[in-house]
Amino acid sequence: MRNPFTSKWLNRILFRNALILCLLLGFSSGALGSVAGCPGIPLKAHPFHVGLAELYLYDNRVELAIRVFTDDLEMMMNKRFRKDVDLTLGDSLVNFELLQILLREEVGLQSDSNAIGLIYVGCEREDDSIWLYLEQDGIGAKQLNWRFKLTLLSRLFPEQRYVVSVNQNGRKTSQLLTGPDFLIQWTTD
Repeated sequence: MRNPFTSKWLNRILFRNALILCLLLGFSSGALGSVAGCPGIPLKAHPFHVGLAELYLYDNRVELAIRVFTDDLEMMMNKRFRKDVDLTLGDSLVNFELLQILLREEVGLQSDSNAIGLIYVGCEREDDSIWLYLEQDGIGAKQLNWRFKLTLLSRLFPEQRYVVSVNQNGRKTSQLLTGPDFLIQWTTD
């Protein structure tokens, strides 16, 4: 699966603008300290937790790219799997298997009441963030009703937000995905 953004420059601008937008709208924790409910886990250099998700819906295929801060994802994986996860190693066999398990639990897509099992296909590091790629072929004819749930990092960072762009039939819409449900729904024509 290809990266949905063709230029690193464009990618950085979009990510920075999404972060600035969330900060301006007040969607941040506001202060450095420890993670709520986990006093032994200090927050890193960023007092905000926002990610991007690009969802591409084709007639017979779904592609999803999720971008989050690498240190946040490592922290979550260390806690969840009780292992010292190092994502600077990229898609090592251990990282690939752990990410596959984690994303199966944290990402959900449903169309017309049928769950679509997205398959993790790999990751790509970029600066202080990481892109996670998922896909699924053979989803059938055009679907009408969609539900997308993304809870990745939300247990560790309750203030986690995602800017979700849905690309379908040449149209792109964006929504802010927030808790407590971390769920968006839409109907297509």
